[in-house]
Amino acid sequence: MPEISAGLRYHHNEHGATIDAIGARPDGMDYYVAASKLFIDGLFGRYTFVNLTLDVTDADQDDLLGFDGIGRNGSYAHDYRLEPGISVAQFITRRVAVGYEFRAMPQNQLVGYNALGDAVSRTDPWQDIFAAWFINRHLSMTAAYAHLGHIASLPGQNGAYVSLTAGF
Repeated sequence: MPEISAGLRYHHNEHGATIDAIGARPDGMDYYVAASKLFIDGLFGRYTFVNLTLDVTDADQDDLLGFDGIGRNGSYAHDYRLEPGISVAQFITRRVAVGYEFRAMPQNQLVGYNALGDAVSRTDPWQDIFAAWFINRHLSMTAAYAHLGHIASLPGQNGAYVSLTAGF
């Protein structure tokens, strides 16, 4: 049986005036349900981890640009959408895993129904590939390449990510 979780996330964007100017709200709520499973004897006889998530959201670029969009009548368009996400990790050794993540994003109209609004509103799914090294039970390092696509009319928002995590 997978581990099942459900919940909600409240977001508040500190740049309220900027968010208002593009036709979004600075505050919003997302809802989710997720199922996670670690297969002990997965691919190649190694651990395989899979997570499936369904988000009910109206966030713009995962709340980087606020919530909602504007309807054709000029008011906020409260339009929640069901957006899927998946994460898969395959352990190569007991301490090294590689994987892939994908997260769909809602397409909300921002600024207005014109060329500028279309450019700012364009949203691509977010995805990444990663490798994680679990150095010991207290220390891990992750390296990833993230492909985020268009964010706020800027194409090619992609790049490398490195993280060192300690827990005691």
